[in-house]
Amino acid sequence: MPARIEAGAIARVYAQALLEIGRERGTLEEFERDLSALAEIVRSLPELQRFLRSPLVGAAARKEICLKAASGAREEIRNLALLLVEKDRFSLVPEIAGRFSAALREMEGRVEATVVSARELPEESRLRLAAAIERRFGWKVELRTKVDPEIVGGIVVETAGRVFDDSLRSRLAAIRRVMMEAKPRAWVFANETETGSGTPSRSSGPDGRGGETSSS
Repeated sequence: MPARIEAGAIARVYAQALLEIGRERGTLEEFERDLSALAEIVRSLPELQRFLRSPLVGAAARKEICLKAASGAREEIRNLALLLVEKDRFSLVPEIAGRFSAALREMEGRVEATVVSARELPEESRLRLAAAIERRFGWKVELRTKVDPEIVGGIVVETAGRVFDDSLRSRLAAIRRVMMEAKPRAWVFANETETGSGTPSRSSGPDGRGGETSSS
């Protein structure tokens, strides 16, 4: 099994276990908050992974730095962090957090949508987009926005694993593809027009008139 698929499967198991525990104890929101905070620490400090995996660092030191990273989190999340360090899986924290949040949104009927636009969207436009997406999926939408000047105009909406690209950049790319595919056909058409639908053209004579010559 490829390593990436295996890691994803392991992260899903941890996320599902936390989801069940959180549902029983009514702590789903707290779990999501604490996991997100821990995941941000892991993403922001790549040297943390090197420290935890170093053979020069003892178990006590790894446990101490792990608890510092998870300080302020609920006991269940701190225990998870310690377990992941023990099994050399602490790098899975961001993926576990992402899978937990996705599963929680689905369970609560929420969906996260990211709107990419060439410039910052006004609040009124964001509200209209959120309402349109809610009508489309029937879920409560958590709308996030990103600015990407390269899309030129229009918007790109990413939600529920789908991408709706209505940017000018994508339309220009589509037009270029059509033009490239049509090039050979367009060349033949232009050539036939010049030659009168396939009839050989007459060459011009020295005086610029038709090239027919009469024999004397």
